[in-house]
Amino acid sequence: MSNDEHETAPTPETSDRRITLGELTSCTDGKLVVAECMDTQVPRHIEDVANGLKCKCICPGCRRRMVAHQGERRRHFQHAADGPDCSTAGESALHRFAKDVLAKTLRLRLPELKAHHGDESLPVVAEQEFIFDSAVLEQRTGDIIPDVVCHKGGRSLHVEFKVTHACGPEKIDKLRAMDIGAIEIDLSGYRDVPLDDLDQAILAEAPRAWLHNPRQAGVKARLKENERTKLASEDRRVETLLNGLKTIPQKQIGEFEQLAVSAGLADLLAADNESVGFLVNGREWRAFVLMHFAIRGTEFLHQSVFEGMKARRWIADGFAYVSKADAAAMQRVADRAILPPWQSLWEFLSRLETSGFLNGTSERGGYVAGGKLRRRTDVWRRELEKPQRRTDELRTLFDGIVARIRTASLKDGLTFEEWFGTDVGHGIVPSETIGNDDAFLDISSRLAALLQGMSGFPARADEPLGFPVIKDLEIRREARREVEARREVERATRARNDADERENRLRAAASGEMAADAVWAWMEKPQARLNDLCPAEAARKSDSSYQGALYALERWAANQSREVEAANRRLDLIEKLRREARAAFRNSEHAELWVRSSTPKLGGKRPEDHCVDEATFKECSAILTDIMRRRRW
Repeated sequence: MSNDEHETAPTPETSDRRITLGELTSCTDGKLVVAECMDTQVPRHIEDVANGLKCKCICPGCRRRMVAHQGERRRHFQHAADGPDCSTAGESALHRFAKDVLAKTLRLRLPELKAHHGDESLPVVAEQEFIFDSAVLEQRTGDIIPDVVCHKGGRSLHVEFKVTHACGPEKIDKLRAMDIGAIEIDLSGYRDVPLDDLDQAILAEAPRAWLHNPRQAGVKARLKENERTKLASEDRRVETLLNGLKTIPQKQIGEFEQLAVSAGLADLLAADNESVGFLVNGREWRAFVLMHFAIRGTEFLHQSVFEGMKARRWIADGFAYVSKADAAAMQRVADRAILPPWQSLWEFLSRLETSGFLNGTSERGGYVAGGKLRRRTDVWRRELEKPQRRTDELRTLFDGIVARIRTASLKDGLTFEEWFGTDVGHGIVPSETIGNDDAFLDISSRLAALLQGMSGFPARADEPLGFPVIKDLEIRREARREVEARREVERATRARNDADERENRLRAAASGEMAADAVWAWMEKPQARLNDLCPAEAARKSDSSYQGALYALERWAANQSREVEAANRRLDLIEKLRREARAAFRNSEHAELWVRSSTPKLGGKRPEDHCVDEATFKECSAILTDIMRRRRW
């Protein structure tokens, strides 16, 4: 024994550990997490016992002595001495625990059980609480060792438990052979549940199912007898239905069969199976499916076809709805393969779909014509549909032309039906052209040209072809002339108003730059920059001329600003010259007299007249300096 196996563990008295079902049933190569106390037969966890043989535990399966390994790496129970392999310790521990639970309460919930035969079922056992006398552990019965056996009087119930594996088929077969009642309780979902919380799961809550019940065979026998009685009754009723059917003449060719033959579909009318319950021969109703539904090219339903047959009174009384049971009875009574109407229709549609003549479109039983059916009947269908197609083409052209006639009163009472049967000119009656390729091409070309002309701008009509288009175009032209006249008046008024507005805007702008009496003179004076127009005329002429007049006003205002600035500058220079003269003469009167007197050096001008800018100021200032220098000499 290694050193780590001599380590001590917590005593059972001081541990509050709760052992789970998974720990109880854990068994790997004979190593256990839970063993059984030798003295009390109570399950003990490896963590709750003394180390080594001091644990005083035995194996729940083989009952041999166990030793507790509680080292750092190994913590488990192991058999103390060599012996045969023991792989049932976990199962035996569970069985012993379950037996104790059952023996303590003597009650167990049994699940419901039904016997089935075909579509019928009868109860064998209702869900109930089973009260028994005793529960014993793994008591051999023949070749079977049950987990637990519950006894009540002279009867026994085997109880099996599933944690990791369900009861095997071999054991179930033996239970049935021995006719022993047995149930299996599924505890696989309770592996993490502590044992002291597991009672109700075993007694009532956990899923459970019957493996075998001795009463089951008797209930199944009753079901089979009931079936035989039911089938006999169905056969008598179906035989009456079949005997009441009228014989259908098979050689008579009906309306839809003739159409199908002309369309080249005769080979599709043959039957794969014998049908019963129709009041029309099989080739006719199959042709009805093809010519009334499939060949149209739109989706149709199994139900719609059947309702169409019923509406034509093709289904015999009692055959509009035939259950699967009645259909089977018909085959038994007739002793051959026969199909009632609904199933016959289904078989025919399925055959057409399989062969590519129909395409399935929905789970409700929808179908549409397949490529093979369209290709085979294309020429026939086009020829058959030609009159209606041509009539529709003329109606479309008619509607298009009428829609382009704008005068509503001219269209009142104009209908396609009346126009269709009327001579529309050149001896052409539209209805008479439908069957003649050349005549139809001629009128459709004429109508297309008229439609194109009425759709253009301006609209035109080379020939009326029975339509009031000439009068409509005259009314349009007159209305257009009136509109143009109104527009011309509106344009002139708008131009006059615009001219007035531009002139007023220019006059207002000029009023902001000059005195009121000068505004009129400036507005009415021709200017070369305005192509010899006066500003008022330029503003009225156009927006661009108005902009030119505004620019002329801006130039005038700029010139005025420069003149004012120059005048102010001249006054400043003259005042500056006076200051220099007063400083030079030291006498204001002499200074003023000099400023206002003519001077030969200035060409006879007075200084105040000659001084207009910096240059002339400097000239006057130089003369003044020269005068003062001579005086000093």
